[in-house]
Amino acid sequence: MLDPFLEQYALPTFEAKNKSNILAYVEAGRVHFPFVLKPRLGTTGEGIVLVKEPKDLDKINNLYTYVIEQYIEPECDYRVFVIGGTAVGIMRKTGDHRNPGDFKIWSSGRNRYPEKDPETISILSDIATRAAAISRLEYTGIDIIKEKGTGKYYLLETNFAAGWGNRFIETTHANIPAFTLDWFEDMEKGREQPVADAVTNYISRRKVFLPTKIQRDYDAILAGDGSPLDSYDSVFAKYPSRHITDAGNLFETLKNAYRDVVDHPDKVSNYSNLVHAVESLPLSWAGCFVGPDVGTLHDGAILSAMYLYLLHKTRKI
Repeated sequence: MLDPFLEQYALPTFEAKNKSNILAYVEAGRVHFPFVLKPRLGTTGEGIVLVKEPKDLDKINNLYTYVIEQYIEPECDYRVFVIGGTAVGIMRKTGDHRNPGDFKIWSSGRNRYPEKDPETISILSDIATRAAAISRLEYTGIDIIKEKGTGKYYLLETNFAAGWGNRFIETTHANIPAFTLDWFEDMEKGREQPVADAVTNYISRRKVFLPTKIQRDYDAILAGDGSPLDSYDSVFAKYPSRHITDAGNLFETLKNAYRDVVDHPDKVSNYSNLVHAVESLPLSWAGCFVGPDVGTLHDGAILSAMYLYLLHKTRKI
């Protein structure tokens, strides 16, 4: 909820303590009936309760073991797998249309489908990869709900021990074990390879998962076309920009150097030290791309393209 991008998808969620505490949230207008109580340590939907009126709270023991979450009437639910900063598969779930009130069936998914719409995939991938990044999860299943009537998306959960035994692979044909092993392998190789090779190889193996716009922008920046960069100003504005180790400052530093070299090729020697400084940074915790605080391949690819362009130019000196 603190992330400028994710706050528009945030679902009101609060800690429960007791009945009066819960009703205080209702009286303050921060949550309204019906709402959901979820066990703090629950899994697979067990123990979730739909609260329709105050007297429903009297039927629940140990209210302090729950969190309060606003109920959203679903059009459908989604599970998005994120591995190494990349959304590798999306499953759409619906419940029993003959019994729409059974919200847990909607969440678990009586009916499951692979998501194929490019625009939906792009939106969900953005939400999921950024949710994984802010939660600092390198391997995770992200749950997102689409509200019936409004079509608005809400982020439900980030799962740090997500399993794929719920027919995810059969539905999406996304081989999660293989993607996980590839990620482990790339992370290990990244420690042994030169930074440029690690970055290039990591992105090339995952480029297919990037939104089409970012694929095009990545190629354009590598080719010396800086026109796409202005569209990323607002993206990187959400990151800190105090030091070169912060992605916001890294973006501004690389962008200024990149444009200077594109416009004035004779100035490329001025940026050899910058290239070395970038290569001295730790690679992102979420994958082998430049920017230690960038948790998605979407953003990391743009930083990496500028770094690789400057690197190739300085090598020609």
